Amino acid sequence: EGKELPFASNFTYNAGIQYRHPTGLFGRFDVAYLDDFFSDAKNESRIDAYTLVNLRLGYLSEHYEIVLWGKNIFNEEYVANGGLDGTYFMGTDGEPRMIGVTLTYLW
Repeated sequence: EGKELPFASNFTYNAGIQYRHPTGLFGRFDVAYLDDFFSDAKNESRIDAYTLVNLRLGYLSEHYEIVLWGKNIFNEEYVANGGLDGTYFMGTDGEPRMIGVTLTYLW
């Protein structure tokens, strides 16, 4: 009683905007927020809130798609999950900034 559920944030949100031009160029911008939460039933291990921003820019034709993408583009440092192990906090770091290119052939 009086405890919050583990791994259950009070607030989360996702927002995105996408644009597609008739020439095949497109872009997408996404923001995801996760409020702080406890990672254990006793509410002793709090995971801090974080915000992630992702971006996709690309070109789509009849036979291929090329996309330049970025995840966590501002390189937000965050703990994805964790808990107390005796007197020490053990956690898993969230994914760092990742940037890549994807080429897809369509037939």
